[in-house]
Amino acid sequence: MGLYSGAGACMLRDVIFSAMLFPLYAHAKEFVPEILSAISGGANVSSILSGIIAGSLAAAPAAFIATPADLIKTRMQQARPETGIDAGDQHEKSNIVFEYKECPPMGRNPFSVGRDIVSNEGASVLFSGAFERVVRSIPQFGVTLALFDVLTSLAEDMGLLA
Repeated sequence: MGLYSGAGACMLRDVIFSAMLFPLYAHAKEFVPEILSAISGGANVSSILSGIIAGSLAAAPAAFIATPADLIKTRMQQARPETGIDAGDQHEKSNIVFEYKECPPMGRNPFSVGRDIVSNEGASVLFSGAFERVVRSIPQFGVTLALFDVLTSLAEDMGLLA
């Protein structure tokens, strides 16, 4: 179980994220070029630029909404079998002090771990790290989705895709 600890929560996070990202991107890439064209006085706008902006706009809410599942996944992956180290113990290695957080026991499902987090730490903890996750996801998926569209268009022009 150790190697695959948190795999179900990881899939849950990815399903939530993807279920939001791709439909939002599909809608955003329709209206973003129109808005950019209106802002620039009717000039043609680069498909790469509009794709990056559309992907960024889609990634932000998707990353925010998927944050609780990401936190649960991380807590499940931090879980370890009995090691003799209690939560709150500190371990010094190379002059760096690591503080172990309370981790759920191994083998639990994401929903019970989430329920325990809410009951022990409060619901707001589920969104801790949301800002950082959103800030990381905006450029990552803006560039990734725009590049995918550009490469797909090139492949179609070359006759590589039917």
